[in-house]
Amino acid sequence: MTTREKALAAVHAAAATGALTVAALPIGLDAIALRGEEIAAIALIGSFYGAKLSKATASGLMASGFAQMVGEKAALASLEASHATGFGAYVIKAGIATALIEAVGRCAADYFEEAAAA
Repeated sequence: MTTREKALAAVHAAAATGALTVAALPIGLDAIALRGEEIAAIALIGSFYGAKLSKATASGLMASGFAQMVGEKAALASLEASHATGFGAYVIKAGIATALIEAVGRCAADYFEEAAAA
């Protein structure tokens, strides 16, 4: 298995875990949990490429990423809309979490690959 394949497998696992976690939590706490999942995924992906990141560094990488900015805005709009859907809100929240963690994780893998190649 290549380093990229390992990184993407970790992204998928983090996305699945994040989806379950976020779906189970009330709105407000779910965003905090999602941020934690994203930071952990970035740190893990970095480790596959030999980078040792603190949580603060991983958080900084995430916060500076375009996917994070776009994702947070989309998530807020979707979560606000999901209030009216009852049980469907949990399905929407799980989908949002999956998409955000996948986007952030893939951006991190691309970043670390480019850094390793330089």
